[in-house]
Amino acid sequence: MWREFQTRYGHILPIKNLTRKGDLCYNHINRSTSHPRVCCYLDGIDMVKEKNTETVRRSIKRSIENKIERALTKEFYCSQKELNEKTTIYSINPDTEQPYIKILAYKDHVVICTSECLYSKTRKILQDKTRDEIFEFPLVYGQTIHYVPDEDCLEENSTSSDYACESFFGEDVFCLRGLTGFENALAFDENGQTATRAVCVARDGGRVIGVAGAAGSAVPDLWEIGVDVLEGYRKAGLGTHLVRTLTEALLAREIVPFYSASITNIGSQMVAYRCGYKPCWVDTFGTILDGNSVYDDLVKDLSLQFENVFHTVQLSSICETKAQHSA
Repeated sequence: MWREFQTRYGHILPIKNLTRKGDLCYNHINRSTSHPRVCCYLDGIDMVKEKNTETVRRSIKRSIENKIERALTKEFYCSQKELNEKTTIYSINPDTEQPYIKILAYKDHVVICTSECLYSKTRKILQDKTRDEIFEFPLVYGQTIHYVPDEDCLEENSTSSDYACESFFGEDVFCLRGLTGFENALAFDENGQTATRAVCVARDGGRVIGVAGAAGSAVPDLWEIGVDVLEGYRKAGLGTHLVRTLTEALLAREIVPFYSASITNIGSQMVAYRCGYKPCWVDTFGTILDGNSVYDDLVKDLSLQFENVFHTVQLSSICETKAQHSA
């Protein structure tokens, strides 16, 4: 059973391929201190030791970006080339029967992914709109900001906790089956299954008080981290310590983590910042028409059929354009 404590006492973690070209490999733990020093190798270079060279920093950035872009192309049905163009990209999600809209802001452009039934109307309405205007589109709701490790995340930047912390990977996660109240980090379904593949758990005595968890994504070796801390233990750095500890353990296993937070959750965003993460992309939750909005009952009560909604939005856009020309 792997536990994160092992990394704090000088053990060398197993790696799949130390010199796999063009990818990130992490395996060395500093034996000379009580804190882990995660070393990252790219093409045989220790990028922690050599991190101040611009070439190495660019290599780290490219490797992380490549994994992120591969994941975004799968989610937003576009190409990596399109993700790096300075224009608005429109794409269709072929796998949904519900009215679907999801918007992405990445680097210098926006991707608008819709169901086929909304594609033409959405493109007509949002044509020539700025990024901010697109994200104000009345039919979308909620925004999430996603973070990735900064190149400086590889520096020694240990955190500490007054509580015992323990990590579990793979099948060992199931020893926590039945644990509830930490759904942002670890949740089991009615069959006792979970998508979480790694956790770091904090306990006060025998009671679990905080959990950081990581689940896989559509891209191998790219996992999303979430964290939950019980109410009475928040604002004391415990969430930061859990995320930082799990981040180091993932990097040591050649896994690139990313961290997500609602744009309204400043506390969660601060955890990302303190753990050495940087903002990478922003996306929306979805469309109010897909039945997933918390205001779905209100939408139904108002009889807002998507044809009427689009007609209203289009008329408003036309009126706004006319007013600008008149001015």
